[in-house]
Amino acid sequence: MKINGNVTLTTLMLVFVSLLLALSISSNVYGMDIDISGSSCSVVNSDTFKLDNVRISGMGTYQAEFTWVKSGVKFVPASATQQSPRAASGDISLDISKSACSITGAMTLSLNNISVIGYGTYRAGFSWNSVDISFIPKSANYFWQVIDTNQSSCYNNTSQITCPGPGQSFYGQDGQYTSISPSYKDNGDGTVTDLSTGLMWQKNPGGKKTWMEAMNGAATFNLAGYTDWRLPNAKELQSIVDYTRSPATTNSAAINPIFNTTQIIDEGGAKDYPFYWAGTTHVSYNDMATDAVYVAFGKALGWMSTPPSGGYVLYDVHGAGAQRSDPKTGNPADYPYGHGPQGDVIRIYNYARCVRTM
Repeated sequence: MKINGNVTLTTLMLVFVSLLLALSISSNVYGMDIDISGSSCSVVNSDTFKLDNVRISGMGTYQAEFTWVKSGVKFVPASATQQSPRAASGDISLDISKSACSITGAMTLSLNNISVIGYGTYRAGFSWNSVDISFIPKSANYFWQVIDTNQSSCYNNTSQITCPGPGQSFYGQDGQYTSISPSYKDNGDGTVTDLSTGLMWQKNPGGKKTWMEAMNGAATFNLAGYTDWRLPNAKELQSIVDYTRSPATTNSAAINPIFNTTQIIDEGGAKDYPFYWAGTTHVSYNDMATDAVYVAFGKALGWMSTPPSGGYVLYDVHGAGAQRSDPKTGNPADYPYGHGPQGDVIRIYNYARCVRTM
């Protein structure tokens, strides 16, 4: 890439291509918790470098390529250091093909041996706080740490079967795949660390509340000296579901017993375990945002109409670990037989387990 004109080194202008997240997220990254301390940095070609495993709080991890363009952000003067002087000659062009890229902090990286043709080679540090960064849509690949469900059995339409091989009917079930095993540490201070995802969780959830009460409570929550708690998004909350557990199979919540879970009495008068709010809004078919996501750590009950009488019977229609939604506000009494084709029970007052990114 060339930069034409009369430019001094201390005002040499570089910029990252304007970034847009691949998901529906604000392009203003300054409000996000971005961490590259666990990232790897590599040079792709003469004007592009790549970061793998860029962690964005609540959104998982990403891979992105960054490219120099002609105008915008300058070298940070305090961190741009001339390494190998050379006489100036003509237009300036940049070449990082021989550069070494390294991570120097949670928000900072450095490039060594940037060749500025006509002016020698330089070392420069770049910080997210001083550079307008966003993901290039065509090169930003989303990586989510998928935690294994611990499922090992396979099924046909009616019963359990021996897991089929490639090309056989019912091949490709969850029980045939393994991923990262769940791993937790009780920190002894009311928090639990997920060693697989790097998230820290509230061990003991509080009482029932509406979604907005849960959101506001998380924003002001103080536990174990940390004040950056939040409601988990739907993927984060789903990651702590243990699908080997349920009220029907283990007489427990569908979660590792390292977490404390409140026992409740459900709509059918039986012992059960709660729904837990996610911070994720559930957008309906008409673009209304009146509902929010929850995950059922107990039975996912529904009122089913039973012909020919037309009466309602309460069933565990979706099972422990199901992701559904509840209105953010309202009165559960307005939904005596639930909502939707399976009559999903409506509680509105659900539980919340806060999370933070370490």
